[in-house]
Parts: sequence; C-alpha cells; structure tokens
Amino acid sequence: MIKDLEARLLASIPSVAHFQQLEQVGIEETSFKFYGPMFRYIAQVVEEHGHLPRLHDLQATFNIPNTIQRKP
Repeated sequence: MIKDLEARLLASIPSVAHFQQLEQVGIEETSFKFYGPMFRYIAQVVEEHGHLPRLHDLQATFNIPNTIQRKP
C-alpha cells in the first residue's frame, strides 16, 4: 500500500513547481521507503534539464504501473 502511494505521488507530479514545493515542505529522498531512488532521479533531471522526466521514462525505469497518470 505505501509503495503504491509513493509511486503514485512521485509519478503524478504535474510540474517542476509542484516538485519544488515538495522539497520546500521537507519531503526529500529519505521520505520515501521504496521510491527514494525515483525521487533522486526526478531531482537530478529537474536540476540538469529544468523539466520533469517523462512519465513513460519513470514507468520504464522504476517499473511503476501503467495505470498511473500525470494530470495537472
């Protein structure tokens, strides 16, 4: 259950601003028991490229369900 919630939260982040808000309220890599590496990956892509990774890339890299969607 927690693993699914973590995946849904991270994969459904709709914008860089929303991701940065997570960090501002103290949600960081260590906040995730199962998907800390996905948080780190998102943070690296945002830092290096200024945008979120594609949902498709997250699904392929971290084996998250195809049912998860990213909608603003």
